[in-house]
Amino acid sequence: MLRLHDCLPVETLHQGADTIVRLIKHVPTDDSFVIKMSIPMAHHPRAIGRLIHEHQLLVKLADVPGVVRARGFAHEGGQAALWLEYRSLCSLDRILAKRGRLPLPTALRVALDLSRVLEGIHAKGVVHKDVKPQNMLWDEVQERVTLIDFAIASELSEEATNAAAPEALEGTLAYMSPEQTGRTARGLDARTDIYSLGVVLFELLAGRRPFVETDPLSLIHAHLAKPVPPLEGLVPGFPPAVARIVERCLEKHPEKRYQTVNGLSADLAECLRR
Repeated sequence: MLRLHDCLPVETLHQGADTIVRLIKHVPTDDSFVIKMSIPMAHHPRAIGRLIHEHQLLVKLADVPGVVRARGFAHEGGQAALWLEYRSLCSLDRILAKRGRLPLPTALRVALDLSRVLEGIHAKGVVHKDVKPQNMLWDEVQERVTLIDFAIASELSEEATNAAAPEALEGTLAYMSPEQTGRTARGLDARTDIYSLGVVLFELLAGRRPFVETDPLSLIHAHLAKPVPPLEGLVPGFPPAVARIVERCLEKHPEKRYQTVNGLSADLAECLRR
């Protein structure tokens, strides 16, 4: 059994408002794990509830390739901890920070593998809702993506989303679909992940996101109404067929996007083949 008092902290990987993520060493087995723990605070019960929710989803997705594996859950002394597999991989945002935009074949392979991971997740009736480079670990040797952080993922095939202040929205504004902002009177389904994947693919190909506004309300407006900059204008000689794929992912109206990630995977695979 995994217990908190059997662990030695190695490195703090991330600290949020109500959770902290650490790399730890499990002393009895000498194994390394990533542990996501609640931070004692006023909203402590909410943090524990989210960790329980994330653990339940990861158990449900345990047979989906490319999803981070849960190794256990502990609730001791009023603190909850989700144990996750440790993989010595770099997150995609760090790779982009070092390299800038990726070569076209590499970017397509990243997007194709991510789309196949999402195929498996969506087949289980789960929507991730926070697809972004920070939540993607990239194995450059095997060319495989591992998707992490299912804290706000949903089991609902479609859920209502109400308008909220930018700071109260769940997800990351820079990668958020128009309907996820709660300002379109539309339900939320798996197509929100397709939009977010489109933002990621745009960033891989252009070295920047389609919308770079820093003010939250301006960024929300851009997702809702601002045209996506043409990739051909940002990258000279860019293949029109790939640009059309990205544009289709980033359609404002969900019914104009790929309706399933399977169709997107097929088009990405065909681009790589050519």
